[in-house]
Amino acid sequence: MSNLNKFKSLRIEGFCNIKSLSYRLDRDGINVLRGENGIGKTQIYSSLSWCCFGKTLKKSNSPEPWDDKKGNNYRGTKVETDIFKNNSLYTIVRCKNYKGDIEGYPGKNRLLLYKDGKYLSKYRDTPDVQKAIIDLLGYSFIVFRNSIVFGQKLTRLIGESGPAKKEI
Repeated sequence: MSNLNKFKSLRIEGFCNIKSLSYRLDRDGINVLRGENGIGKTQIYSSLSWCCFGKTLKKSNSPEPWDDKKGNNYRGTKVETDIFKNNSLYTIVRCKNYKGDIEGYPGKNRLLLYKDGKYLSKYRDTPDVQKAIIDLLGYSFIVFRNSIVFGQKLTRLIGESGPAKKEI
């Protein structure tokens, strides 16, 4: 079996304009996200980026929802993703000001890594967990972001020339 990563799923709670969403990332064939502007298509990828790297796709974005999107049941921000690699299922959980419990403790501002359903407690702090995640993925935030952003701007890049192409 290949040691390549295969993202399986994404679970989002209270991220930007997304109140709650579960999304399968392992569908066969080409998957297209379509919808009106501002509906949250880019936020799906941004939440995956934040979960894996602690950074949204845009530097200015905070993962917390806008005040008008929080609602009465808002418990904070939590994003989880499952990744299949080397015949094992890894789960990354990242929280920001999360009021729900995880592993019997308040979620708060935590980063957790699981392998085959077992919490990997061997990492002593968030930087250690983050390093383990980057080692697991095999690429940096910059490579991830550029692959997503380049894909979104590909049509504009192909259609431009000269200085405008360089700017894109």
